[in-house]
Amino acid sequence: MNEHGTELEDNSALSLPRTLSLGIRVVLSEIHWSILRGLRAWEIRQLNRRLQREYRSYGELTARKEKQGDPQGVDSEIELCRKQIEFLEKEIEHLRHDLHDLRRNKIQRRRRKWAV
Repeated sequence: MNEHGTELEDNSALSLPRTLSLGIRVVLSEIHWSILRGLRAWEIRQLNRRLQREYRSYGELTARKEKQGDPQGVDSEIELCRKQIEFLEKEIEHLRHDLHDLRRNKIQRRRRKWAV
């Protein structure tokens, strides 16, 4: 407790070598995080491109079905496109949520490991 009756964090009295060591570890950890985030963002962009192709295919199949009546096989292709679209939307949402959770967990692990 300090003179005002409040508790100070134990980390306020870090030595210079400990502070420098901690700073270097934080910088390296943030570089690692940036690489992970970049790779995950790239993966999400790739899935978004795939999702756009599926939407385009779905639209083309639907237009072909409307124009030509009911050609054989189109219904199964349309159903496959719907399932692919649903899967890709869920996967993109999962990856975005997972990225957020990964950041939060990484920071929590870092604080526990480094006792800060």
